[in-house]
This record gives sequence, C-alpha cells and structure tokens, in this order.
Amino acid sequence: MAQRIYQIACGYEDGNDANHLRTDPLFKLGVGRRPLDHDRHLASASTFSRLENAATARDIYRLAQVFVDQFIASYDQPPEVIVLAMDHSEDQTHGQQELSFYNHHYRSYCYLPLFIFEGLSGKFICAALRPGKRPKGAENAMIVKRILKRIRAAWPGCGASTA
Repeated sequence: MAQRIYQIACGYEDGNDANHLRTDPLFKLGVGRRPLDHDRHLASASTFSRLENAATARDIYRLAQVFVDQFIASYDQPPEVIVLAMDHSEDQTHGQQELSFYNHHYRSYCYLPLFIFEGLSGKFICAALRPGKRPKGAENAMIVKRILKRIRAAWPGCGASTA
C-alpha cells in the first residue's frame, strides 16, 4: 500500500506506472527496502490491479463507516452542533475506465467523488467515489442519511444541518 500511496503522491496516478517504478531505488527506500537489492522488486501493475479490484461494494461501505467512526472518535465530547458540507470534485480519467463518464460542466471524462466535511472544524467525515455523470439529489441524500444515522446514534443530543 505504501508503494501505491507514494506513486500517487509523486504524480503517478495509474497503477500501470508500477511496472516501471518497481525497480526504482527511491521508491524501494521509501517502503523500507534496500534501494540496490536486485532480488526484491516492488509490486507490479498486475498486483495493484488485483488489489484494487478485490474490494467489494460491502468492503467499500464498511470503509465509509470507518471514516465516519474516525470522525466521531476525533472529538473528546459531542459538539453542540455540526454542519455537513458536501463537495463534488472532478477527478479526470484517461482511457476506458469503468464508470468514467463525460461531464459537460467540467468538459472532461471523469469520476465525480463526493466529499463530506464538517463545515465548522473542516474535519473530513466521508468520501464516496461516484461516476462522472451529474449527481442526482436522491443519491446524495442517501449518503447523507447514512452518515446522519451514524452520527445521531453516537451523539443523540447533537443538532446537525447540511450546507
């Protein structure tokens, strides 16, 4: 995972870059391997493909729950009020990626993930990867409803609003 995170942070967004970078001494050093060890290369593109495609819809849902739980755990005591701030963000795609659609507003093929933050503190609450098509209000409402249910279960006295 560290290799993939470092690749993305260095601007190598596609997993297929791993084939070229798996022998790179700096990436090896970054993940704790000896940089000039020719017997222990890093993960290949096919390894990342299997890893990234192994997650099920249930796994992704559970991950979203963990994000919300981490947000809740970040407070020592329940806040009096929270503000849910929703933001869609364009993530351009290249090639024939699944669920990549043309979005007229951004004039590109993209994903359009939804990010939800707490508006007063700026704390991250959750993210949902979404197709690049124009989002429907019902889809956003379903995501917010799940988040509010979890927050209200943890903090029954907290008032919440959306922005």
